[in-house]
Amino acid sequence: MEKQKEIKVLLVTSRADNGGGPRHIASLLACKSHITFYAAAPQQLPYYPLFQRHCRECLALPFRKFSPGAFLRLIYLVRKEGIDVIHSHGTGGGIYGRLLRLFYPRGVFIHTFHGIHDRGWGVRRILYLLIEKVLGRLTHHYIFVSRSERQRAHSIGIKADNCSVIQNGVDTEYHQNLAVDVDEKKKELVIRPGKTVIGTVGRLCYQKAPETGIRAVSLLIKDKRDVVYIMAGDGEEGDRVREEIARLGLQDSVLLLGDRDDVGEILKVMDIFVLPSRWEGLPLALLEAMASGIPVVASRVTGNTEAVLEGATGMLVEPESPEELFCALTLLLDNPDLRREMGVRGQKTAAENFDHVRMARETFEVYQGMLGPYNKTGGGRF
Repeated sequence: MEKQKEIKVLLVTSRADNGGGPRHIASLLACKSHITFYAAAPQQLPYYPLFQRHCRECLALPFRKFSPGAFLRLIYLVRKEGIDVIHSHGTGGGIYGRLLRLFYPRGVFIHTFHGIHDRGWGVRRILYLLIEKVLGRLTHHYIFVSRSERQRAHSIGIKADNCSVIQNGVDTEYHQNLAVDVDEKKKELVIRPGKTVIGTVGRLCYQKAPETGIRAVSLLIKDKRDVVYIMAGDGEEGDRVREEIARLGLQDSVLLLGDRDDVGEILKVMDIFVLPSRWEGLPLALLEAMASGIPVVASRVTGNTEAVLEGATGMLVEPESPEELFCALTLLLDNPDLRREMGVRGQKTAAENFDHVRMARETFEVYQGMLGPYNKTGGGRF
């Protein structure tokens, strides 16, 4: 039997902190099969050490900043190692990864967005679309993490005719089978007995709209609901989030847990999971909550609408509407049987449609399929 040819893949990202893009890359590395991976990423926790363990070579990039020196080192790396596929992730990674094609035409260049960041109408949006238009000329293939993300890209003029939709995936078996002493975990998190736990996982940033969840919880407290809201994650909006909690007098009702390495265990103490984002690609935290058997309430935006079967596995509400989120939470708080049914159906949906092994397999199939037509011609469709 002929030995399968080794494929050399460079994964490029401008983030290695807690976030969907780095976690997506970690899932690919965990299922790598016959592929030899290389990585270029910032030296951040928790993912850079993991990238180092799973990759033949790992090159350090600055966090969300373009460095000519780092770019030159990338050029040297791909030429020295004879990289077959350059797969960039996110906005910053996409700039580094796809510009490499100008200096390394023999490679196949693939890009995954992890969310289309075009919100607003100012200079920032115009610049984002202009950069993507230019980099699109250097992209052989796009991978979208959801069908709705692909539709969003097309609607704003990102021409991605050569593309695949590979829905995000998580380790559903791990989350389904994880055994946690819920009472002990609540003690560790200083959650008083008898409280109904509403929770979220994600960066404290504008995209995730943390203030929407906090304001909805404020309405629940005013309605005399015995709830606590736990928020796992940190980010650039941390100070503003703390100010909002103080302004609403919610210091005893909202717990900021910061970045955690025990998210799976934290999910198990939640009765309801909330994700009120302004936009998404296909959020891993939402999929992990479903895999954990938790009913979810999420904003009606790209990605969320694809994961949540409204009324079956959870509920969808308009983004930036604390009042609508409050109403959805009230319905679930008043109906524990409905919560259990949604949790069971969500867990089944996650296992059937959003497992990381399936995601990795489909991604590797794209690598294999793209190598034929482009390597034979020396790379390039233009």
